[in-house]
Amino acid sequence: MAEPTEIEKMLNDFGTDVVERAMRNLGATRTVNGRKRRAVASGRLKDSLTYKLRIRYNKPTIDFTTNSTETQQYADIVEFGRKPGSKQPPVEPIIRWMKAKPIKLRAKGGGFVKQTEEGLRRAAWAISASIGRRGIPPLRYYRDAIEDALDQRGQDFLDALQRELETRLLLNQR
Repeated sequence: MAEPTEIEKMLNDFGTDVVERAMRNLGATRTVNGRKRRAVASGRLKDSLTYKLRIRYNKPTIDFTTNSTETQQYADIVEFGRKPGSKQPPVEPIIRWMKAKPIKLRAKGGGFVKQTEEGLRRAAWAISASIGRRGIPPLRYYRDAIEDALDQRGQDFLDALQRELETRLLLNQR
């Protein structure tokens, strides 16, 4: 294998930095409607973030993606969100999310109820319908990480990138 060029070394350093920042972005606690929330439930998406540096058409290309087909299925939804009025998502991943979080079921009066499979399925269906109607706001974990890493590196790095690089987000390759 040939020795990496100077631009490839710069891009490997950049890719590593972006992935680390994106992982922090996913794990960060945010305040939503006055309550502290973490975007990560199981941590599988966060742990699967990666980048691939390739040479295409004699130019280096850096792809920011995940290393798991399971996480690729929802990585783009987390990054880009979901538009209101779109098709509602499947119930099974929501049930897995509810168990990982863990979400406790409540009765109409507000008290907690016993968590049964049927109760979880009904709650997951209601969440799925709500997501279809209202959408999900984007988290932009990769975009923000790329922008922060570029801002930190300065104009010389940006000039080198402009000459040499094609950057793409490959979260869900359909």
